[in-house]
Amino acid sequence: RSPSSNMPLAHPLTDPFQLPISPLVAAIAGAGLVLLVAFAVPRRSGRLPRKPEREVASWKGTLSALQLVARLVAVALLALAIAAGRLGVDDELENLAPALVVGALWPLLVLASISLGPVWRWVDPWDSVARVLARSEPEPTSGHVWPAVVVATGWVWYLSAYRDTLDPRSVGAILALYTLLTVGGSLAAGRARWLSSAEPLGILLSWMALLPRRGLVDLRPPRG
Repeated sequence: RSPSSNMPLAHPLTDPFQLPISPLVAAIAGAGLVLLVAFAVPRRSGRLPRKPEREVASWKGTLSALQLVARLVAVALLALAIAAGRLGVDDELENLAPALVVGALWPLLVLASISLGPVWRWVDPWDSVARVLARSEPEPTSGHVWPAVVVATGWVWYLSAYRDTLDPRSVGAILALYTLLTVGGSLAAGRARWLSSAEPLGILLSWMALLPRRGLVDLRPPRG
């Protein structure tokens, strides 16, 4: 038997790396805590005047000048992550892409969304590109998210079963493929329709943005 046959299989998200629990278990516990807080906090009294609801979905309405600037920076960061992942050094500890995407941007987006609100509306790079390339007339949204279930299954496989999740080449490739899929789907099916029904990351972050205003309690989720 070769020496490699006795080596235990590990995955970047399940290996505890000398921590008390694995990153995957920590993420599941964090998600459970968020849902517990969202549904356990008492609802605001109907006698109190409610603030005007802010738009949380990145694909709806027009954008302010500051949002356009923030999105331009987000598109540049996406391009940088793809280029670094595909063209930079092979070492995941030396390459910018894994640290930027997995180590910084995604955790910051989640924390900012559940604490500040519709942050994704300010930075969504795929909606930004689709707004430039797609037609400008209003597009109806879909009443379900079944296509997003299929796309999310691919993300689950990549994050939980694919062994080279943090490999720079893998990070660059998955970002490039997802960009092509999202922008291509927006052009083929309509920007608002695709992003509201088939783009799981944006849908999830938009739902998280309801937490600061206790809007998740009143959410009527679409089918799927």
